Amino acid sequence: MQLQKLSKKEFRKIPDEWEIIKINDLGEIVTGNTPSTSFREYYGNDYLWASPIDLGDTKYIESTQTMLSNEGFQQSRNIPQKSVLVVCIGSTIGKVGIAKKEMSTNQQINSIICKEDIDNEFIYYQLVNNQKKIKDLSNQLAIRILNKNDFGLLEIIKPKRIKEQQKISSILSKVDELIQNTEQTIEQTQRLKKGLMQRLLTKGIGHTKFKKAIFGFRFIQEKIPESWKVLSIKEISIDGFRNGIFKKREDFGKGVPLVNVSDLFIENDIDVNSLERVNVNDNELKQFGINEGDIFFCRSSLVLDGIGRSNIISNLIEPSVFECHVMMLRPNKEKINAKFLKYYTNSKIARRFLLSIAMTLTMTTIRQPDLEKLPIVVPPLSEQEKIICILLELDSKINHDQYELENLSKLKRGLMQKLLTGKIRVKV
Repeated sequence: MQLQKLSKKEFRKIPDEWEIIKINDLGEIVTGNTPSTSFREYYGNDYLWASPIDLGDTKYIESTQTMLSNEGFQQSRNIPQKSVLVVCIGSTIGKVGIAKKEMSTNQQINSIICKEDIDNEFIYYQLVNNQKKIKDLSNQLAIRILNKNDFGLLEIIKPKRIKEQQKISSILSKVDELIQNTEQTIEQTQRLKKGLMQRLLTKGIGHTKFKKAIFGFRFIQEKIPESWKVLSIKEISIDGFRNGIFKKREDFGKGVPLVNVSDLFIENDIDVNSLERVNVNDNELKQFGINEGDIFFCRSSLVLDGIGRSNIISNLIEPSVFECHVMMLRPNKEKINAKFLKYYTNSKIARRFLLSIAMTLTMTTIRQPDLEKLPIVVPPLSEQEKIICILLELDSKINHDQYELENLSKLKRGLMQKLLTGKIRVKV
């Protein structure tokens, strides 16, 4: 190992077979440009033209929001396949990608056309690992900028031999492939769940006879099984809706768990252990206390889609309360299962009704009398439980895959820290 000066203040031990190199020495740096928007004929569907929004989600850039025509491509600064793209202007400075094919970029992106003895994928991972340094090098104006000259002086470390570079990038690419496959599996299961929810919550299981049902004053119609009922949410509750407690900031930190608006936007049931805590007295705990199976609704949100979002606590292990931007409803267990009600109130048909009655003021809000009119499809309890079992199985698969995804992401971060610094060497 050798001790090398990586910057004015940073010294780092690197393997003897490694070196410090400036971006300038990796190859040619090309700053993109924007063909004149006055000429519509410059824009079409022939060539990719990347802006910062197109970088960061995947390693290879295979599509862009805007594309150029043949004429427009002639007016742009072209970069070849395998070029490494780095955002150097704007709030997303440091995002990195690789050109899947010949393309061009706008002026916010610098592209590195690597020399033959440089592995472009290794440089990609090294730049991803140095995103914080790239951000720190940019100036602190209203818009972050790392100009071409300063970008070219950025130093990174790399093995001298390209075969070692390629071996490192190959290992990280395999982890990336596993991450991408897991993300695709999660997305497919979520689509399956969404489609099944719509079908199960309106058509049920094994029914052959249906009737028309009208949902709300907007006359939304659906066909539902003949044996099902449509009741207002107030009719399947005990005492209707209740509003939550208002507390000052100094009351937070200790006390009992508090259900907050943000807790209604997660896919899984609310976990009491993850809740913020607030001090309450005995009267407040009695007035705003929660029972297991209670369902909570978002009554006001900065975004329209947040209105009416709902969730439940499935494992209430200690006394808890809910806050003033949340409305709580206690379902009648003889009529409806709380889990079924959660699935239904977050389904497409219920969301259509909720959004139709929301009011947009400073925040988007929903009035309690309007929410009490929310129509609920009510199958027999035995069928509710069967529907819940099917959807819970899909939820379980999604949760398992998300856990795997989290572990793979941790593995990748750990490997990058060790492989890209030479702390762990690979055999070539």
